Amino acid sequence: MFLVDYPLFPGFVLGTIHGESKANASAETLAEEAKQMMSEARRECLRVGRQQLLLVGDFNMNPFDKGMMYAGYFHAVMDKRVASRGSRKIQSEEYPMMYSPMWSFLGDYPSGPSGTFYHSPAEHETAHWHVIDQFLMSPALLKLAEITELEIVSNDGVESFLRKSGLIRGDEFSDHLPIRVKLQSNR
Repeated sequence: MFLVDYPLFPGFVLGTIHGESKANASAETLAEEAKQMMSEARRECLRVGRQQLLLVGDFNMNPFDKGMMYAGYFHAVMDKRVASRGSRKIQSEEYPMMYSPMWSFLGDYPSGPSGTFYHSPAEHETAHWHVIDQFLMSPALLKLAEITELEIVSNDGVESFLRKSGLIRGDEFSDHLPIRVKLQSNR
């Protein structure tokens, strides 16, 4: 975790995530690790006296996975109006929320890659495309900064990271597509 503080931009805690691969861990293990990562991030925010938190990286979970959605874990919601409430009460306990704009990348609308990772096992249930590389913002940071650009990067300006079929050229680049986000201060 890092404290990022610029004179023209609100200070925030930046956490980079690299979650355990689904190939090596169960959904329950990933969820428990999410809980631990979020606890660590909240402790760091308390330590430096900031509520503004930005988490980015390879979570190895889709936005709809338990570790991302459950209230005691990342509690990442898809609607910034809902996230802006700050928290929600469940059975008399208050749970802080995070905002996840990554939900909007599930599927093929708008145009572009349908996720950051493609995996199509010979199973009856599969999503094929996954959005496991993510960006989350706390409600306190949402009040001070606006997302002006967010994209799944599919080329480097010269070469495409995708095959003609639209699948990732994992053998030549990475098996994940990177994400790019641009924030602008509301100050």
